[in-house]
Amino acid sequence: MNRVCCLALLACGLLAVSMNASARCTCYLPNAPEIPDGATAESAQMKYAKNQLASYQRKMNSYRQCLQTCIVEADDRENRAVKDWNATVEAFNANNEGRLSSR
Repeated sequence: MNRVCCLALLACGLLAVSMNASARCTCYLPNAPEIPDGATAESAQMKYAKNQLASYQRKMNSYRQCLQTCIVEADDRENRAVKDWNATVEAFNANNEGRLSSR
């Protein structure tokens, strides 16, 4: 019974580590720029808004790249946890007449 408790604690520990590691992935959604009213805006306002929009688009591209990186990292962490769990179950089963399944 002690082995089952230890195995459960190990599984909880792996889950906690993977959740904490994923929490480090922080992506910041940029604020959209203010778009002037084209019917009343002056040329300088339009040029400024155009530059702000270009900057916003660059920031959005970085944001999307950050999200994609976070997803890949999360998948990798999950796969490592599952691999570790499966190895632990195999070791447990080898010593305990195979009473636990991998998933």
